[in-house]
Amino acid sequence: MAQRSKAYPANAPGPFFVDSSCIDCGTCWAVAPGVFQDAGGHSLVHRQPDPGAHLRALMALLACPTASIGTGDKAGMAEALQAFPDPIEDEVSFCGFTSERSFGAWSYHLRREDGGVLVDSPRAAAPLMERLEAQGGVALMVLTHADDVADHARLRDRFGCERLMHEADGLRDLERYIVGSNPVPSPRTFC
Repeated sequence: MAQRSKAYPANAPGPFFVDSSCIDCGTCWAVAPGVFQDAGGHSLVHRQPDPGAHLRALMALLACPTASIGTGDKAGMAEALQAFPDPIEDEVSFCGFTSERSFGAWSYHLRREDGGVLVDSPRAAAPLMERLEAQGGVALMVLTHADDVADHARLRDRFGCERLMHEADGLRDLERYIVGSNPVPSPRTFC
């Protein structure tokens, strides 16, 4: 959890802050660019959120892989928890809840009637798993490389989904592997 005593002094004064545990993954300023910015080696609050940006700032707090964002103003947290997966376009959403174990790598959910597809693994946070369940669950998890697997085993346990990865990435005990270097069919083919 972020600690005010470890907050960067360059944070804009106010309730939101970034502390020294930040790993500079860039998630916060991608989710709420009007509030957070890159400060060279870490992020910081460059402007406190106005009412229109407050929800996005809370979403950045939830998405932070190291819990490096803190705030004294948690009004609207329930809405922020329900905002993930965050729609990008059509059936594609950003999962949020990034993991320190994957250096804050982003994962995506492709909503499908017959069970969704996760591309890489988010943190297995209960609110996110409940929302994924409400959106039809997860039938397949495509892991693009061994660095972005985060909580893949917990998600497998929750949803019973198959996990797919290229054999050359070296992660063992998955359900399916892509073999060789020839092009493969789209992820829909694997469902």
